[in-house]
Formats: sequence, C-alpha cells, structure tokens
Amino acid sequence: AEERWGSSVWGTEEGLVIMGGGYDDAAAQTSETVSSDGAKSVTSFRIERPTWFSCSISLGDEVTVTGGYDGRVALASVTRYNKRGWVEEMPSLVTGRYDHGCTRFISGGEQVLLVTGGYGDDDNRLASTELLRPGSVWQEITSARLPRPMTGVRVSTLDNRVLLFGGRDGSGRSADILEYRDSE
Repeated sequence: AEERWGSSVWGTEEGLVIMGGGYDDAAAQTSETVSSDGAKSVTSFRIERPTWFSCSISLGDEVTVTGGYDGRVALASVTRYNKRGWVEEMPSLVTGRYDHGCTRFISGGEQVLLVTGGYGDDDNRLASTELLRPGSVWQEITSARLPRPMTGVRVSTLDNRVLLFGGRDGSGRSADILEYRDSE
C-alpha cells in the first residue's frame, strides 16, 4: 500500500510484514502485511517511532526491531512487536546503528540476540558487534569485531551457525562470508 525503501521485514503465517521505511515520517511509522501470494496488502500495526534501515529479528509470533535511522540520528532503541503491535521496549543498544545486520542464536540453552556493523552517528561505518543475553543489557563483544567497518551486511543463523554475508566497506562491496562463534 505504501511505497517503501529502507524498511525491515518479518515473515509470519499471514504473509510478509513490512515495517517502517518509506518516503516520509508517516510511512516510516506504519507496517503492512503482504499476503504470501502478493495479491493483497493490509495495514498492520503502528511503529513506535519513524524508522528507516532498522533490522528485524523474528522470534516466531513476535519480532524484535533493532536500531534504525530516524532522519537525524542512528537509533539505539530495541522494540518488540507482535501481530497487534507494540509489546515492549527492550534494553537499548550500546551504539546507535542503522543499515546493520542482526540475528538470534542459542547459546547454553538460551536465546541470544546479535547486532553487528552498520552506520553510527555522523555516517561513520561500524565494526562493532553487540550481544543481548537473557536478563542482561546489550554488551559490545570486542573479540567479535568485524575485520573492518562494514554497512549493509546481512546476518543469518543456519543450524545455529551465525553467518554474515557481503556488505560494503570503505573500498566498495565485500564478498566476505564470516562466521561468529560464541565459544570463540
């Protein structure tokens, strides 16, 4: 229903929920669900703040939206939504970031959230990686810094392996595939 760019997505049984992005603050605070066959789109829930280039982590019936850009600054906010809308504000990131990668994985039987790379304030590229463990706050993991500052990275978890693909560094595009290992 809305023209969007810089949005984030969440796959649900009803279809793909497209959140934020767009060409103005109004669109950046909306979400819509596009049916799996692409035939229809319906308005979903309101996004708490105008957001572009955030990253979404699917938690099944819920989604966590990390960081983003509000037209002025890199956001450190982390918000959880379900299909009806806002659920809660979670602990803020150490560093506000947008156009970053994010995922979740299991460590010691607990779900851990990860964000990495992206842009910080003043459009500086980031190499930092942060983790959120249950009952804690986001922590920067210095041993998990990217080999160089990168934006536009995509991170996915496959068989509990956290993999980072591509992105852009100061010299152009990257063809890297990197792996994060919690134990290392």
